Amino acid sequence: MRYLTPDDVRNVAFGKPPIGKRGYNEDHVDSFLDDVESTLRDLYARLARYEGTPQPPAAQADTAAENPAAEAPAAERPEDRGYRRF
Repeated sequence: MRYLTPDDVRNVAFGKPPIGKRGYNEDHVDSFLDDVESTLRDLYARLARYEGTPQPPAAQADTAAENPAAEAPAAERPEDRGYRRF
């Protein structure tokens, strides 16, 4: 898994929405936020193991049964997720 960097977050570019809609393409934004969430969950888990501290409450309650997306592998290329990094 490739971690997002602060530069990735700052420089993300979302596609245009379908004709007739305004703003950003919702699927691209949702995909990016899924990547951000996945990165944060993994980093919190690693930090907890390193420091011997408990994980945030939301991370403790998150299981595959409650949130199947938490177990889903993230795409390696941003273009596959609908957004691109500069």
